[in-house]
Amino acid sequence: MPDATILRKTLRDLRWHIVGWGLGLATLAAILVLLFPTIAEQFEGIELENLGFGEIEDVSDPRQFLQLEFFTWSPILMTVFSIIVGGALLAAEEGRGTLEVLLSQPLSRRGLFLGKLAGAAIAVVVILAIAGIGFLLSAPLVDLKGEVTGGELAIAPFVLLPFAWFVIAATVLAATLTPTRGRAAGLMTFGAAASYVLNIIAGLAESLSWLRFFSPYYYSDTQRVLTDGPVWQHQALLLVAATACVALALVAFERREIGVGRSPLAALLGRERSAGGEAEAAPEPRPARQP
Repeated sequence: MPDATILRKTLRDLRWHIVGWGLGLATLAAILVLLFPTIAEQFEGIELENLGFGEIEDVSDPRQFLQLEFFTWSPILMTVFSIIVGGALLAAEEGRGTLEVLLSQPLSRRGLFLGKLAGAAIAVVVILAIAGIGFLLSAPLVDLKGEVTGGELAIAPFVLLPFAWFVIAATVLAATLTPTRGRAAGLMTFGAAASYVLNIIAGLAESLSWLRFFSPYYYSDTQRVLTDGPVWQHQALLLVAATACVALALVAFERREIGVGRSPLAALLGRERSAGGEAEAAPEPRPARQP
């Protein structure tokens, strides 16, 4: 079970992240809603070509406009947040030397690990709720043509919840398997950028559509949340993947050599190399002396 003290401490440490990212997304949501009447008037009757961001044809439709604008940028922003938080969740404490102090208390590694993860998961929920408030407060101020309500828009950001949890879990896994926080962040940044580009390429042509199945962004359903609704199998798949990453990261963290920047993977590779070197250095047996 998550340690309650660690959970509260994690939320306290993340409070400014929550406020900053939440208000940022809420501001983006409100600005886009308030800009919609002007954009709709300019693009009335104009069809857009496929740009790889889902089936968007008419930006004078509030659902399609907000899906194109908000739900194109919000996955990127939540990816950045998740990599920053996931990478620092345990690695930052280890780098400062405070992780050893925490573990010197009557506290299990599992309780510490789950408390940190639970705090990060709750932080994502609060950020998306604040983003929804941005929609809720701005929607009554403009004419959305009766196509979508403020309540629908307020709930829509939560489609990013399983996706953000998955990215955090994957980043924590990378951080427990690599010696430093920087390497984990670099690995996850490369993976996120590659999968995002892959998802865009998959949307450019029907012959390339199969590529989308290799991108977590496709399973986030942000390209269809307002027009067709989320696919619950996709959301479940992300949750299963996040759970698997958490389980693997927990095993790796319990075996990690805290304070020396040595992960179980590095230790295993080191032992294999050491064993190989010893085998090569072993002297050949001398032939028996003839009587």
